[in-house]
Amino acid sequence: MFTLPHRLKRLRIRKVLVSAVRAAEPLHRSWREWPGLPRTVPPFSGNYFGCSRKQGVSLRMPLFTCNPTELCAAACYAHAVLDATPGSVVRGVVGGWIANHYERGGIRERCEILTRMNAHSKQAVRAAVKELRALPRGFERRPSIRFSHVGELPFFPRFANALARQTHDISHSNVDCAIYTRHQGALKLNPDLWIINFTLDRVSQERRAWVPESARIVYSAFDGEISPDVAIDFLEHHRYSHAKPVGRGRICPATKPETKVRTCNACRCNLRFTRPKARGASN
Repeated sequence: MFTLPHRLKRLRIRKVLVSAVRAAEPLHRSWREWPGLPRTVPPFSGNYFGCSRKQGVSLRMPLFTCNPTELCAAACYAHAVLDATPGSVVRGVVGGWIANHYERGGIRERCEILTRMNAHSKQAVRAAVKELRALPRGFERRPSIRFSHVGELPFFPRFANALARQTHDISHSNVDCAIYTRHQGALKLNPDLWIINFTLDRVSQERRAWVPESARIVYSAFDGEISPDVAIDFLEHHRYSHAKPVGRGRICPATKPETKVRTCNACRCNLRFTRPKARGASN
């Protein structure tokens, strides 16, 4: 098993590699070169959104968007087998390339990007709705897309809000946009478009200043140390064993040691899919 220093070093190396891929051709093209290309030509070919049994329909961003804590860097999703494959890494880089061009572009460039993204967003909406067919009997929730389960979409807040608006428009507001984030850019996310879950851990309490008023605070309970003053505690579960919970608090059922199928749907938990109550009220 990797020690904490080794895991931190591994994440730093991954961020450097992702930045190098980002700078490589053919992704690094000027707007003069690619706006007239057919819609089937990269970077808009393939699937912009992904889908997995655990995350559902989701979107990944490159690791250079992250500002990790010492604890979350060591146990990041990015270290998981499937999330570390070349295809997953490149998809994150492409996602970041598009987001960055939207963030820096003018009106023409932004309209062009949203036009090219439209088919991808429609596909993601259809997939999110289709997921509901597999829900356990008696369990109901709204369809949802999880944004940036790897990387940080709030690094690009203009693009994030535009993509969420497109999702709402296509679905007639029937598909929700949910995000877990540790990034200060969360303060720029439109609360009418987002279900925001802001993640803290015991070494990042100062980031409470970054939590939007509309957000739910959740907690990464590394080494089993749970927090009583958050909506839910996630027992760190990307290593070979689970830590025994210490303290009092609400534990995510999908991260409990005894849980066999670690998905929200299997655990019949819809916390991620619901809007938080007003700050100060019970979550």
